[in-house]
Amino acid sequence: MRRRLRAARETKVLTMIRSALPTVRRVAATALIAPLAFTAAACSKDDTASSKSPQSTSSASSKVTMATSLKASDGWAKAAESGMSAAFGTWKNTGNEPVVITGAKGNAGPVQLHVTTKTANGMEMKQTSNFTLAPGGTLKLAPGGNHLMFMNLSKALAAGDEQQLTITFKDGSSTKLTFPVRAYDGAKEKYSDAGSGDASPSSGASGTSEMPGMTHSSSH
Repeated sequence: MRRRLRAARETKVLTMIRSALPTVRRVAATALIAPLAFTAAACSKDDTASSKSPQSTSSASSKVTMATSLKASDGWAKAAESGMSAAFGTWKNTGNEPVVITGAKGNAGPVQLHVTTKTANGMEMKQTSNFTLAPGGTLKLAPGGNHLMFMNLSKALAAGDEQQLTITFKDGSSTKLTFPVRAYDGAKEKYSDAGSGDASPSSGASGTSEMPGMTHSSSH
């Protein structure tokens, strides 16, 4: 009788253990899978973030402006103790859109954009509102031609020094260009201050323009 009761109890216990095993296995499996799922999700987020980051950085660094499209070379400025002077060089538009230069400024006084045009009286230099370079185009700034004009120098431009100018563009961008200062007597250009900020020629005295056939318009 006792043996039968003991056997019945053992059978009941075994039945309970067997019925509980699937649940235990499921809980254990869930405990193992949960961390793996979390890790995989975290890795996926990190991968997504890392894949997006270089794209945004590349987009920001590759922004094209008129300033970034301008390539300047051979820049220099004419030495002068006072009055007026000029800066020259070669500018190339390396972009696919027009580049419009609207101004220049430095620490040696006002700077204007000047163009040289042919008139009935010869060649005339005058202020312009902008220099426009077509895509792939080149602008040559040279004595006797288009140039940046220093008006009423506030300090001397000494040979061997450098003059830095900030060039501004129509799209609001800007760039800094450095112009080494050097002595230049080639065209013997000298300009007098007409008192209104204009570069007007005078004759036979200090401050004259000695370039044959070249006058400086006073209608700025």
